[in-house]
Amino acid sequence: MARADPKAEMKAERPPPRPALGLAAGIAAGLVASATMVALQKRAARLRREAGATVSVPEPDAVGSFTHYLVGGMLGGVYGVLAEYRHDAPAGFGTALGLATAALGDQFRVHAAKAKPGAEQAHAVAPAPNYNKAMYLMYGITLDGLRALMARRGRG
Repeated sequence: MARADPKAEMKAERPPPRPALGLAAGIAAGLVASATMVALQKRAARLRREAGATVSVPEPDAVGSFTHYLVGGMLGGVYGVLAEYRHDAPAGFGTALGLATAALGDQFRVHAAKAKPGAEQAHAVAPAPNYNKAMYLMYGITLDGLRALMARRGRG
């Protein structure tokens, strides 16, 4: 008796990819995840102030806010399309995406800070590295959950 190929069975069960839906769901989810990240950062700063910590949270300018949401939506769109083609892309409920985004975000932040005058002072009051990772993990989890809900396709 011949054994069935498990990979062939998995491919047969998976519906065909829908890149336009993945893109739209990913962009929308990325924008919502970006807003969630901002709200969580504000709440965390308030809680740290209430606990007696000195917290300096600069208000982002219009360009910074625009860039934050633009990058969040673009990453969401790419992730949405990728999830349509690769069933293993959303493994971990968006945590891999969150950690990868944190690593990239930290690199961009370091280079941007070097270009600004007074960067040393801003770096002195910056939150702990785990704080940034937590914010990006929340971004990835929110993005993946909403994307799966909007695309009506489960994770992995």
